[in-house]
Amino acid sequence: MTANATNAGRPSKRPSSTHPSFRRCLVIAGVEILLLIVAFAIGFSRCRGELALERRRADAAELNLRSAQAAASLTNARLLLYRAAMELDRRNFGTAAGFVAGARGALARVSAPDAHVDASSLDAARQKVAALRIDVSQDVSTQRGQVLDAVASLDALQR
Repeated sequence: MTANATNAGRPSKRPSSTHPSFRRCLVIAGVEILLLIVAFAIGFSRCRGELALERRRADAAELNLRSAQAAASLTNARLLLYRAAMELDRRNFGTAAGFVAGARGALARVSAPDAHVDASSLDAARQKVAALRIDVSQDVSTQRGQVLDAVASLDALQR
């Protein structure tokens, strides 16, 4: 006997696509998938708004950081020039020249938009500092005056 002959009068034990419990499982699975899609869409839209807000905050923080770094570089340049003037009074010409070089480097890191200063004024201050030459001499008052004049130009930037 074949398998078909022994099951001739009995219904099949495998659920068919027309069986009511199979249809119910398909409907439940479809509803669950639909709910998952809706939940994902709601979560995605809420996070997208929060993500945009966080991006704006990060951009503002980065702008503040660049502004603070530019202000710190300007202040550092002023400090180094004041120290160069002090070293000139002590007749430490090499040390004074090193401080002037450090001030040049600090000014090179400053961008006018980040420092919120006029670009032409910043360039003029850079040129004054670049023109400073520390030479060994008996009378340091001229060199000291040039250094303090450069400091005054940096002071004018931060007002």
